Amino acid sequence: MSDTSAAYQNAAQSTWHVDRTINLATAVGFVGAIASGIWFAAGMTARIETLEKQMQIAAPLSERIIRLEIKMDGVGSTLQEIKAIVRTPMNERR
Repeated sequence: MSDTSAAYQNAAQSTWHVDRTINLATAVGFVGAIASGIWFAAGMTARIETLEKQMQIAAPLSERIIRLEIKMDGVGSTLQEIKAIVRTPMNERR
């Protein structure tokens, strides 16, 4: 019976188990993962700030573009009216 209990203990030691000890490699790995996550988040913050500044600069430009498009629509309709007047014969204009 001692042979079977020794074999059972060897099998139990060779399988996965959880205990309260953490080795140095695991601790260094966790610290490295946390540090890289913080570094990544800091980089994202800088990117977001840059994009926000660019959007603040571009906002007035987009408003100007919208106003220009509205004016161009008006110019297009006026041009259509002028073309219609020019195409009509002189005797029909009076």
